[in-house]
Amino acid sequence: MDGSHIKGLIINFLHHFWPSMIRGPIIQQFITPIVKVYLKKDSNKQNVEKKAFYSLPEFNKWYREVPNPNAYVIDYYKGLGTSDAAEFKEYFVEIQRHRIPFRYSGTECDDRLKLAFARERVDDRKVWLTEYMEEAARRMENDEDELTLYDREQIPYVTYKDFVDKEMVLYSHENLNRSVPNAIDGFKPGQRKVMWTCFKRNDKQKVKVAQLAGSVSEMSAYHHGEVSLMETIIKLAQDYVGSNNVNLLQPLGQFGSRLLGGKDHAAARYIFTKLRYGYYF
Repeated sequence: MDGSHIKGLIINFLHHFWPSMIRGPIIQQFITPIVKVYLKKDSNKQNVEKKAFYSLPEFNKWYREVPNPNAYVIDYYKGLGTSDAAEFKEYFVEIQRHRIPFRYSGTECDDRLKLAFARERVDDRKVWLTEYMEEAARRMENDEDELTLYDREQIPYVTYKDFVDKEMVLYSHENLNRSVPNAIDGFKPGQRKVMWTCFKRNDKQKVKVAQLAGSVSEMSAYHHGEVSLMETIIKLAQDYVGSNNVNLLQPLGQFGSRLLGGKDHAAARYIFTKLRYGYYF
């Protein structure tokens, strides 16, 4: 998802300063899988057939349709560093599958790029995201497949309009979910995963913030950076005026002060926390 945003930022940069570049067959992308699956009995992953997915809607479709998804090991790939040397060789053997050119299909591409990034198009982006969520809800209700961009074996090109409407919109929607608390429980996804893990661990003793972050990443399918996860845990425990109405975790150590908005907290490897049991039992 975040890679889609980076691609979009680069394209927007070129479109703003050198718009003629995106109108020619110059810009290409090299896609790599974001999820791979293989049968658990083939856990050594040697000489086994893997299935690769290049978008979450594509993976979600497979997960819904496969008879027994629990029979598979699911590997989430976060950036190029997750792939090993052998996998990189596979990518370049099938380079036509992974190297996909962008194509300019007319002024609708210019409009879509401005819609996604222009400062003055904020209200239009709200409509764009709302329409996407309504369409996604309709497809789910009717048991229709989600919109995907890279589910074909051979993709000759991707237009900038399709990139914005079928890939950038996924990142924008996910970013909205990460940034805005849910109306049901008041949590963002990362906060919800932290609290779920704390309930699951049911620690009676304090635990190091860095150690808790590792548990959350392991137990709750958290696929982002541990640094942002540690920040989430620290913010859930901060109790200075202006931080939390109720801090759900105990701040056992230096968790920052009001003076610097909590940014003066100690490193996650030095501070501890645990559930505020009095709030739940």
